[in-house]
Amino acid sequence: MKAPPSEYIFLFSTFRARQPETILCFGTDAETARFQAIIAIARKAGLQRAQIYALPLPAADIAERQRLRDKLIAQLRQRDRPVDHMIFAEEFPLDAVAEWLEVAPALLAPGGIVSGAHYLPAGPSTFGRAGAGMDVLFAVDYWYMTNGVQPLPKVPPMIRGVPEPIRFGCMETDLPGVPSREKFLEYAAAGLPCRFDQYGGERYVNPLHENLRDAPREKRDRIVYTPPYREEGLTEGRFLAFLRNARVAGFCHHVFSAENSLYEDSLASARIAVPPMRDALATYEKTVGKAALTLGNASREQLCALHMPTVRIDDPAVIVPYNNPQNYNHWMFTTLPRLWYREEFPELAGLPIAMGPIIARFQRESLDLLGLGGADRPRFIHFNPSVSLSFDRAYFPTLADRPHTMARVRDWLRSHFLPKAAALPEGCEGGRYYITRRDGIGRNVVNEDEMIALAEARGFKVMEWSSYSLAEQIALARHASMIICYHGSGLTNMVFTSPGCRLLEILQNGEGMYGSDWFSFLVPSLGGRLFGVIGDPVPGKPVHAADLVVPIDEFRAALDQMMDT
Repeated sequence: MKAPPSEYIFLFSTFRARQPETILCFGTDAETARFQAIIAIARKAGLQRAQIYALPLPAADIAERQRLRDKLIAQLRQRDRPVDHMIFAEEFPLDAVAEWLEVAPALLAPGGIVSGAHYLPAGPSTFGRAGAGMDVLFAVDYWYMTNGVQPLPKVPPMIRGVPEPIRFGCMETDLPGVPSREKFLEYAAAGLPCRFDQYGGERYVNPLHENLRDAPREKRDRIVYTPPYREEGLTEGRFLAFLRNARVAGFCHHVFSAENSLYEDSLASARIAVPPMRDALATYEKTVGKAALTLGNASREQLCALHMPTVRIDDPAVIVPYNNPQNYNHWMFTTLPRLWYREEFPELAGLPIAMGPIIARFQRESLDLLGLGGADRPRFIHFNPSVSLSFDRAYFPTLADRPHTMARVRDWLRSHFLPKAAALPEGCEGGRYYITRRDGIGRNVVNEDEMIALAEARGFKVMEWSSYSLAEQIALARHASMIICYHGSGLTNMVFTSPGCRLLEILQNGEGMYGSDWFSFLVPSLGGRLFGVIGDPVPGKPVHAADLVVPIDEFRAALDQMMDT
């Protein structure tokens, strides 16, 4: 029997994260190499008290199989100890797996896991309705189901083949966009691809930082995310699409049509698909490396769609893709707001939600605050880069974040999360916060000690967002009067600030990699004031990962200007 390495990586990561105490290994005995490998994985993961049981392949006779299963279930219940993980070998018949899935919810501990070493191209329908209430993930040589949100390992895909030229589409459907939600639901029920156009775009204003408006043009251009810089404009409207035979593939969970067109609406930055971003990609490819904005990365995603094994999802589902599952900003601004359909289309609120693995703490906490962390939430179908998920019928809510984060995204986040804010943490009553990245990996400020000394002398409290729960972070942001923060995900919580809050943003001078448009739009729109200081990247690392040196005199001047105005 072959030993599937990605399944073993999954088991090790799961064992280490959950520390299960009762593990059942089906389709093996104590002498097999597979069982010994699982024992070794458990020891390496630090399981000291785990009880791991080897259970043989099921009997061929159905009645005998039922008798033995009932006997084992009675023994487990007699022990009054729930099962934490049920593991099925590849040789274990799938019909017998389905029989165990029928009883698994009653045997599993909260957050318990059922996994197997099978490739399941038919997806959830492999087991009929067995396990229908459990979240699922499918990989190329294993699958898993759980009755609770679990952290998952990242397994790299094995990509082969040559990509075709990227073809961009924009949710092409058989029918034009319809303004009637009733008509949209009627067309979707009939299986006709269609699009519900909610409403048009919004006017945006995108001012530069107050103290940088008179800076030389070449300096301003180097802190702008996407050329050319626009101070105002009109965004596009958002919509809900109903698609047939759409596929999701790759690390960034891009959505492809049946004809392999990449839907630009699924990109983390949809501007990749339209000029001038596409024209600038040759330059940006050198700057951002493996970031999601590059054409090369889009090609790698297309390879996944073309050459990865496919798992079919027959039941209707809602696709909620996002780029970089551990990035707080992407999660809060480009993933969660897609759930707007749940309020405006309550008929779809109970459908399974297809999204990436839930890895970070803030993902679990945000889902809990939204009421999607309990047992009564919809089923989650998790993306995995080692397979391509093909959906027979899929609903796809878009954001329409081109070219800026929408005001409706801002308002959606505030309306859903501000009421869930916790009490203000003790010692943070002053309202002046210096947010450091010392808890992060890379992109640190080399001379931050000098900056902290200046900030503390002016009454700022130094903190890391990660030291607080999400509900506490929301309370801190709402209470803040002044914030100093490096450009990046740490600024996401600015969406929860109150009118009059002032931000001193630490920017990076480096080919436009980290720019100003997200937050220069957001902060003034909330009645805040925006200031900035530009640092220089330390040589030796790619721009998107480089540490930073901030001119201390310029920082002092920007800080004093923020406090004096």
